[in-house]
Amino acid sequence: MIETIAGAVIGLIVGRVSRWVANRLPPYLFQQWRTEAYDVLDLENLPLDSSARPGRTHALQRGFLPEVVTALLSAYLMTAFGFTLLGAALLALTWGLMILVLIDAEHQILPDVIVLPMLWLGLMANQQRLIANLDDALYGAVAGYMVLWVCLTGFKVVTGRDGMGRGDLKMLAMLGAWGGWQVLPLIFLLSSTTAAVYGLSAKAFSRTDSGPQYPFGPFLAIGGFVAIIWGDTIAAAYLA
Repeated sequence: MIETIAGAVIGLIVGRVSRWVANRLPPYLFQQWRTEAYDVLDLENLPLDSSARPGRTHALQRGFLPEVVTALLSAYLMTAFGFTLLGAALLALTWGLMILVLIDAEHQILPDVIVLPMLWLGLMANQQRLIANLDDALYGAVAGYMVLWVCLTGFKVVTGRDGMGRGDLKMLAMLGAWGGWQVLPLIFLLSSTTAAVYGLSAKAFSRTDSGPQYPFGPFLAIGGFVAIIWGDTIAAAYLA
């Protein structure tokens, strides 16, 4: 009971912080990239993307959805794993994924400043064998990046267009570092399925023939969270 309450309270606070980071970090990064482009390319009057300006928020950030979701997930993890090193690691993973979901949903970027430290944190956690052993975590990071890179390269060769950003590749590598290479098939299956369902639904209600574009990061986050937390349970139920 104490763990559940503590998780919910901490989750509410972290959810609020996640919203603040998701609102403040992208404009800072866009401005930094604009400055770097100006210095390197000697560009003048380079416009700042309007999506980076304050005042526009995605539906995910309206109301108290980030706080509520983070509180519920944190309460569950604290109830399931308690005040343990594994529980703390999974909380850190969950909070990082929440920030990435909020940023990618609104700005369609997955900042290296968040993804890469989380990748290293996953490897450090598995150095202690909290979720997987270190060898499996290293293979997971490499395989996670390479699988999407092959898919992305093949898609570009066939269509001449980029199917996704490089941030998605790094994010799957990060999830592989946390869960080990064994979770990658389930992550790919879950994220692809949820993305397809969402995409078909969005297209059905869209007024254009092509339908709206949407980022893949949130679906990777959902698939990654489910696979890392409940992957063994799902596999056991499937094989039973």
